Amino acid sequence: MKLQAQSAVFVMLMLTLALQSGTAAPAIGETVLDNSRVLVQKFVVPPGQSIDRRGGSGDQLLVFVKGGMLTSREGRATVWRDGRVLWRDAGTSSDLGGSTNT
Repeated sequence: MKLQAQSAVFVMLMLTLALQSGTAAPAIGETVLDNSRVLVQKFVVPPGQSIDRRGGSGDQLLVFVKGGMLTSREGRATVWRDGRVLWRDAGTSSDLGGSTNT
C-alpha cells in the first residue's frame, strides 16, 4: 500500500493528567476541559504550520482525531493516522514539538 502525501488540517486532543499538587501543563492549544484532575486541549494545525515544543508536568494521552504527516525539524516525517492514541509519561520528550504539518 502506497501512502500519498496530502496536506490537510491536523487535529489532536491532548489530555494532561495533573500532578498531586494539582498543576498541569500551561494552556497552548484550545482548552476543552480544565479541572483539578485533567487538562484537555485541542490543537488544530493547518498545512504548513508547526507545533511548538511543549512539556507537560503530568502524564499525557494524545488522541489524533484527524491525523496527517508531521515532519520534525530534523527532517523525519511521521504519519499519524486518524484515531491513533499515544500515551506519554511525565517528563518524556516528544517528537511532536517543533514539527510541521506537511
